[in-house]
Amino acid sequence: MKIAIYGANGYGKYIYNEIIKNENAKISVAFWIDNYWRKNQWCILEREINDLPVITEERFFVEHKYDEIDAIVIAIDNQKISQEITIALLLQGYESIYLALPNGFTYKIPVLDKEGNFSSCIRFYKEVKPELREPDIVNFMITDFCNLKCKRCANFSNLVPRYNYMDLNEFESYLIQLRKKFRYIFRIQLLGGEPLLNHQVELYVFLIRKYFPETRIDIVTNGLLILNIDQKLIEAMVSCGAFFFISQYEPTRLQLDRIVNFLEEKGINYEITEPISQFEKQMTFQEQDGKKAFAKRYQKGDCRCFTVKSGRMGCTFVLNLYANREYFNMNVGVKELEDSTIDIMNDNVDGYDIIKVLKRPTPICKFCNPEIEYAVWETGQPQKADWFSA
Repeated sequence: MKIAIYGANGYGKYIYNEIIKNENAKISVAFWIDNYWRKNQWCILEREINDLPVITEERFFVEHKYDEIDAIVIAIDNQKISQEITIALLLQGYESIYLALPNGFTYKIPVLDKEGNFSSCIRFYKEVKPELREPDIVNFMITDFCNLKCKRCANFSNLVPRYNYMDLNEFESYLIQLRKKFRYIFRIQLLGGEPLLNHQVELYVFLIRKYFPETRIDIVTNGLLILNIDQKLIEAMVSCGAFFFISQYEPTRLQLDRIVNFLEEKGINYEITEPISQFEKQMTFQEQDGKKAFAKRYQKGDCRCFTVKSGRMGCTFVLNLYANREYFNMNVGVKELEDSTIDIMNDNVDGYDIIKVLKRPTPICKFCNPEIEYAVWETGQPQKADWFSA
């Protein structure tokens, strides 16, 4: 097997040396990949290490260097960066990727086995579950209904005529699947609508903590019902270390001092947004170049919240827009939904498959407004034009 080593610093050199000193090695190194390889003391860019060229990831693809090797070994001793590189390669269609296990194994692992093949410490990327780290967030809408009818609601909750809720068994089945597919998820949020309208919200909190012991749990709320929560929810919030993530609308702001005093008295974690005086108009009447719209939004920091709904996972806005497509008379079919989201209940789908879908533009991105246009926050009877830019 002929490989490229991604990472031309200490860990990569260790991998290289372990290969070349093994007389039985059935693996050889063709070149290095490194986007930030250093200049030497005379400020000349070093283009070779051990007589092997050092190239950038861009050059690897532009010059079709992948035709010269059988695989890439990512030798980065940081889990987050190693995963980011893996995803970047996958998004460009390259899947012959091996990971030199980071986090504590660096400079110690056996690279090759007795036969000269990769040891179990050099793993095909599919064998290493990925992580969903900050700023990526997984959302569950445990009710679509809301007590505060904000016009231009990003979740379209003001279009929901009556209370509903996500079935607990269904919710647990989603958590089980996510646990199978991800090693770690940084943050899971319960939202709506107004999640405190779900009178079993403490059970959702306990289930998240059962399957994700290290994950931050948020209940995203307008805060207007916090003063009336019962003891069961108080105990769940405290014992699970969960947070109330409070959106500071004007009605909330009027009683925020009482809410904060209550939460501190009960020992409940909380975080409060800045005062919300405007909402963004998220859609456009003119269909856009979806790739450009996604790129612009993603660079701005949007497109990092993902919702699980009806067994599928995708951009929160995409899923909510699809659910309300008839109201907006939008020509969005099942095929576009399937191409824009992913079925997490499919056991053949892994965490990398999910991340690939979440990190790329979707067919429904064409309805997203690439520009930022705001309107005053207010409540009232919704109109279709509320969500559209001029």
